[in-house]
Amino acid sequence: MDQASTEIALAEEGWRLSLASYAEVASRGRNGGDVRNQNRRAWYPYRWLQHVAKIVSLAVMRGGGRVIVNAPPQHGKSQLLSQWLPLWFLDLYPEKRVILTSYADTLAAHWGRKVRDELMANERCWAKLRPDMTSVSDWETTAGGGMLTAGVGGSITGRSGDLMIVDDPFKNWEEAQSPTIRRKVADWFDSTLYPRQQKDTTIVVVQTRWHEADLTGYLLEEHSEDGWTQVRLPALAGNKDPIGREPGEALCPERFPLEKLLATKRTLPDPKWESLYQQNPSPPGGTIIKEPWIQVIDDLPCEVEALTRWVGSWDLTFEATGTSRVAGGVWAWLPDKRRILLDAESEKYGFLDQIDAIGRQVAKWPQLRRPGSEILIEKAANGAAVIEVLQSKLNTVPIPVHDSKDVRLMAVSPEFREGGVVALKRDWTRTWSKELTQFPFAEDDDYVDMTTMALLRYKADSSRQGVINPRPPDVIKGRRRAQFNV
Repeated sequence: MDQASTEIALAEEGWRLSLASYAEVASRGRNGGDVRNQNRRAWYPYRWLQHVAKIVSLAVMRGGGRVIVNAPPQHGKSQLLSQWLPLWFLDLYPEKRVILTSYADTLAAHWGRKVRDELMANERCWAKLRPDMTSVSDWETTAGGGMLTAGVGGSITGRSGDLMIVDDPFKNWEEAQSPTIRRKVADWFDSTLYPRQQKDTTIVVVQTRWHEADLTGYLLEEHSEDGWTQVRLPALAGNKDPIGREPGEALCPERFPLEKLLATKRTLPDPKWESLYQQNPSPPGGTIIKEPWIQVIDDLPCEVEALTRWVGSWDLTFEATGTSRVAGGVWAWLPDKRRILLDAESEKYGFLDQIDAIGRQVAKWPQLRRPGSEILIEKAANGAAVIEVLQSKLNTVPIPVHDSKDVRLMAVSPEFREGGVVALKRDWTRTWSKELTQFPFAEDDDYVDMTTMALLRYKADSSRQGVINPRPPDVIKGRRRAQFNV
């Protein structure tokens, strides 16, 4: 081919050399749209996706690349890296093979189908599908290459890949918090996927961060010698943003404008926001409840009779001689629907002493006997026996516990962050604040259970009644607040 012909070919087909330009042009089919699928959406080159595509393209072209892409949910990372990346790769190298994995066989096969169907229908694709090998999870090109998909934990024995893609190896937050499942994913990567690579295989891991020891964390720690390039793109930019955003700027404002991201942030526990959206599974401060969120006031901002929805909350124990303590608290709603902790105590009590402690609390706060008031008692330890003794005198409510302490505390953390929880300044307040802000590193955590039990009960009330936890009203700003340095 002479120089003129080469220049013409590059001008006409040069878009194939870059993943971003390939996805943009190929997604539009011929003449701006594939006539056989007019409803298909063209891939749009958002700035952050162009950045990712450039890094991945170079890694593939050089061979042997190791790339980790961490980005928020629903921002388009899977469409680029699980659909257009395999198609682009096989269109350039139809004799090579792609292995794509995800947390489930069905999700992995979904992307296998997407790539296969595009290869069959898109007239711009050079590679051709082998007609007798068209399964959505295992298909081949006429040149001998192809694509195999499998779920994490599934078998790919006997097969190798020139491009390996791991897309979201964890199904959800709960799975990623399980040490057993995290270990299973890591073991599968080491024993099943990793040995399937060829000499110049490129591996791309694309996932939202779930935990500091998820697959991303594991690879950066245990496979650091592989030379992983981590592309970390938070929903809201920080300092020194990789794509040049100003601090606080949205990652993809075309799809998720700043207002929508901030609304999402207000509804999520801070650790989940930091992990899923900021790609920071170890949030600054390292604890679930931050010290600035603890709002303490000297006196009630209203008359006691103006308080509503009275709740007593008790975390009990078996024996007074053990290490665990009994913790109890009195809660109510302020007129603005903020939750206020009016009284609390934590001691080592035996069975009868626990009953006496609840009785003293009710005598001190007779509002707990009103219709509609509740005494919440965790249905564990002595809980069932105490309920049996008190249920004829008080409106006791057994509270079953299914989730771990950290999951329960994360569930109520937005109430603290948004100023929906306040406590009176009393002798017990410093200890209560310390246990909350230092969990899970504090020596005691009984106040954590007492607090989450009450706030989760209130949260259920709010969901039924349509109550939104407010920020502190402006009038409170003029009142004196105490902040504890614990």
